[in-house]
Amino acid sequence: MGGGRLIEREALISELRATGLRERGGAGLLVAERWQALRDAPGEQRYAVCNAVDGAPHVPTARFLLGSDPEAVIEGLLIAAQAIGATRGVVGVNAGHSEETARLERAIEQVGRRWRLEAGEAGTALPCDLTILELPGSLVSAEETAIIRALESRQPLPYLRGDGEVRGVHGAPTLVETAETLAAVAAVFREGAAAPEVSTVVMTVSGDVSRQRTFRVSLGATVASVLEQAEGADLGELRIKAVQLGGPTGRFVAGDCLDKPIAFGGPEQPDSARDRGDIAGGIEVFGGGRCAVEMARDAIAYLHEESCGKCVFCREGTRQALDILNDIVECRAEAEQVELLVELGEAMKTGSICTLGRRAFIPVSSAMAVFAEDFKSHLDGKCCSGQTA
Repeated sequence: MGGGRLIEREALISELRATGLRERGGAGLLVAERWQALRDAPGEQRYAVCNAVDGAPHVPTARFLLGSDPEAVIEGLLIAAQAIGATRGVVGVNAGHSEETARLERAIEQVGRRWRLEAGEAGTALPCDLTILELPGSLVSAEETAIIRALESRQPLPYLRGDGEVRGVHGAPTLVETAETLAAVAAVFREGAAAPEVSTVVMTVSGDVSRQRTFRVSLGATVASVLEQAEGADLGELRIKAVQLGGPTGRFVAGDCLDKPIAFGGPEQPDSARDRGDIAGGIEVFGGGRCAVEMARDAIAYLHEESCGKCVFCREGTRQALDILNDIVECRAEAEQVELLVELGEAMKTGSICTLGRRAFIPVSSAMAVFAEDFKSHLDGKCCSGQTA
């Protein structure tokens, strides 16, 4: 297929469309369709942004990519800028990740030099200047609308922006792609549709494991096979009560139901892996003997701590859910509180501004559904299977 810099702007998106590449993270939209919408939007000023901020320490996808192949991330960002006609390119990265920032600076210099050399006599300049934006490492700062606000020299707080929205920084067409998506784009134009990055995703296995591991996983592989690969042992030897799929807002799945494939589902498929968060980059393992109520409580406690507090539904919803779950853990909750807990979850899903708030109740609702016996034991004033008397 050739390097992206050697293809005319009009052909870039067509070449990409043929691969069927989907965005890693976010809504899982087709990359070509997203870029076409940006390309068609009116406006002279345009932004191409790489979201290389890791919001959760135990899901370091961007850090893994910037440590292994930062040039691919920069190459992908320049291809995106060329495709949509961006006048400015930005890489958002965790503040304090000095090594990754230094790698990015070197990659920008090296890729820029190679881009100009391979342009040859045509003398094609870079499609836009590239800068690095350091942001706090938090779930909120990793949200794309928070990055847009930071580019406007405002506090990096989220705001409502639909999956297909093209307007962003100061109302200009703005593309925000994850580092993983852009690295995959670079691979497509370097190696073609058969590039490994097209059929794989970066996953991190953490929690009750021998050590945290981040590596590439083939789409279609089962969660069980990924865990066996990470731990070097058969699933039966690992004594897993549950896993949380998709990072801090992902759902819990029982340890005996891990034959689910890691796969993209498009926006047109409501019961897709995308909607369940199975593809967001993280598998956190919870060993046998753990209490499901405590797992749900700890998940909502972390999300409450990470909430920016901007909207009531997320700020107060996570706090009240935490209070109720603490009561359940301590066996002093009433049935009415459980009903209120479910109502809180529905309110958060529909009323929160960003994905953190809208998805914050998923760990709780999934734990309640999968481990109903643990919750029943606590409501009956007894210890559950994950606790001792």
